[in-house]
Amino acid sequence: FRSWIQDEDTLDTWFSSALWTWSTLLERNNYEKFKTLEEWAENSKDLKIFHPTSVMETMHDILFFWVARMIMMTLYGLNEIPFKTVYLHGMVCDKHGKKMSKSQPENCIEPIEVVEKYGTDALRLSMIIGNSAGNKLNLSEQKIASFRNFANKLWNIGRFIQMQKLKSDGQTKPLSLADKWILSRFNNLIKQVTDDIGHYRFGLAGEKLYNFTWHELADWYLEAVKTQSDENSFKLLNDIYKKLLKLLHPFTPFVTEKIFEYFSDDKILMIEKWPEADEKKINNQAEQDFELVKELVTAIRSWRKENKKEPKEILKIKIAGGDKVIEAQKEIINKLAKVDMSIATNLTDKNLAVKNLVIKIN
Repeated sequence: FRSWIQDEDTLDTWFSSALWTWSTLLERNNYEKFKTLEEWAENSKDLKIFHPTSVMETMHDILFFWVARMIMMTLYGLNEIPFKTVYLHGMVCDKHGKKMSKSQPENCIEPIEVVEKYGTDALRLSMIIGNSAGNKLNLSEQKIASFRNFANKLWNIGRFIQMQKLKSDGQTKPLSLADKWILSRFNNLIKQVTDDIGHYRFGLAGEKLYNFTWHELADWYLEAVKTQSDENSFKLLNDIYKKLLKLLHPFTPFVTEKIFEYFSDDKILMIEKWPEADEKKINNQAEQDFELVKELVTAIRSWRKENKKEPKEILKIKIAGGDKVIEAQKEIINKLAKVDMSIATNLTDKNLAVKNLVIKIN
């Protein structure tokens, strides 16, 4: 080995990585004119704008090899810390929890292949939802495919709204219980997601957005709007949907940007202002009341399925329990549950019960 000569233009891997936070931002044009590193740094515009940064994202296995060296070398060269927060993501494993490795291609997922098959946003969501800082993430093609379905669901909601051809998307006044419920749920969502992202709980934020979009907006409010056929509710749906695209954009940037083109006049979603929660629209009573409606409709649907009733068959039911909410929401319950409901003062024989309600289904 004595005859070997080290390449004079090559830095040690970890040494060069340690310089990365600031060496990439130094002025490259005519750098020879600067006599000292201090002078070079002082005349580097990008370094002044982008350094130091706030967050460094990496995995725990290179904390010492890379992150610690970055801090030490930046302190030595510039006398400042390059970042204040280090976010450690989890290790990506296969569906059995085994680390993916190039030496074992049979347990690896090729990103380019699954992106072409399911879309980039589906892959992004599959690596965010169900993941938390520092923990392992089990990834499978089946999981990625399920999030492609979510992207399709988001697209279909947008198509439904576009088909309504609303005259304007101005201010709306919530009139129905469903309107008040979705407004309250959405403003709570904005608060929670904003807080989760601010505290690096990206998996939780993504999960809440997924559940709201699919299980609250699509499964319940969208169906309620169809039954009401009220332009005010359609406008409210339109307004909430556009704001939801902004909340989803960091998680699904491609499909949300494309959808946003159909709802804006040459605007770019990426530079839109982040939504802010309106505390005045958070209505705990409306949420509680509509949950009762949901529970009743769900119970009737389950009874229908268990008794093998046709989905379009109108069931005649009688309800006793003295709950004013049910009586006031009779019309929407009838349409969502496919029933003909009447209120009874007293029932002795019953088919099912929901909370304090007694229900007889003929």
